[in-house]
Amino acid sequence: MFADDDEDALLKRHRYVLQEIEREIRKINREVIHRDIARIERSDITDLARVVAEHRARYLQAGMRLAKASVGSPEEQEMVRALPDLRREFESTRDVFAALERAIEQAYVDIELR
Repeated sequence: MFADDDEDALLKRHRYVLQEIEREIRKINREVIHRDIARIERSDITDLARVVAEHRARYLQAGMRLAKASVGSPEEQEMVRALPDLRREFESTRDVFAALERAIEQAYVDIELR
């Protein structure tokens, strides 16, 4: 196999290549995302956070109504059928907010600081 020195050198080269690739990926993401979303404002972020909160509330509200319904009742069955859509809506909005946070952390978009 490799001597310890050879293995260390190989690991260093691999880390270096991975760092270069990460820089390239960051550059590509900024270029592509920045083309469509060059600049956002604080209000854009908080507006999206509000959308996520509204969908979270709708999903939780359905769960609380479900808790009060009689098992097997038509009302309960209707709520159970609605839950997957409400969950998907909440998770989709939550995930887009997480993607926005990542884009901000990686400087893929610029924030208007006011």
